[in-house]
Amino acid sequence: MLGKKRKSQFEAVRSGDYVIRELTKKDWKQFKNLYLHALKDDPASFSESYSDKKGVGDNEWMEMLERAHDDARSIIAGVEHEPTNTLVGLLLVLGNTASKLSHVAKIAGFYLAPSHQSPDLEKAFLQAVLKHVQQFSDVNKMQVSVVTTDRDSLTLFNAFGFVRYGFDEKYLKVGRNYYDGILMSKTL
Repeated sequence: MLGKKRKSQFEAVRSGDYVIRELTKKDWKQFKNLYLHALKDDPASFSESYSDKKGVGDNEWMEMLERAHDDARSIIAGVEHEPTNTLVGLLLVLGNTASKLSHVAKIAGFYLAPSHQSPDLEKAFLQAVLKHVQQFSDVNKMQVSVVTTDRDSLTLFNAFGFVRYGFDEKYLKVGRNYYDGILMSKTL
């Protein structure tokens, strides 16, 4: 079940050679390729695994983008390297459709390709998405889970006012390895 229909549009933001924008159905091929690459390159950045997503059909990738675009509490944003017109970053925010939790949105994945990572771009990306989420009329709380080994992400979310509210032992299992998670939230 989708949430309410979105009323506000994501305002694209420039950061150097990059454009931060909402992804749409027309971006499905680059979205699919980068998402699958991210699942292989940094499996702890998303709760899904490469094996979960590699067999997903093209129509499902298009529908995922369309659903997020139409939902008033979700967004799939990307960072596009403008000189090459290449998608190099993803940030997924999923709203909750349960009525008692509809005020909470969760960052379900955050990835920048290693060759494009920089603290300034990471900050600009997160800031642009948070600014947009603050326009969602009924969302007033953001949550994110970060594996304990990802110190850079923990530092980034702390800098944006996310606070730790819990610890999740064996939060993710990647292959035979377990990763503990830090649960963080921010009131908007």
